[in-house]
Amino acid sequence: MENITTEIREALLVLVPFTEKNHELVQLDMNFGVFKNAIKLGQNI
Repeated sequence: MENITTEIREALLVLVPFTEKNHELVQLDMNFGVFKNAIKLGQNI
């Protein structure tokens, strides 16, 4: 495992739309949600 190297060859920006619910933002296709407060707290880091 020590001999494994990685490199980024290409980057792609993708828009992933979220639906706003009461206390979270939800991405229905991926069954994924993020609490709005977590995003607000993360902006202060």
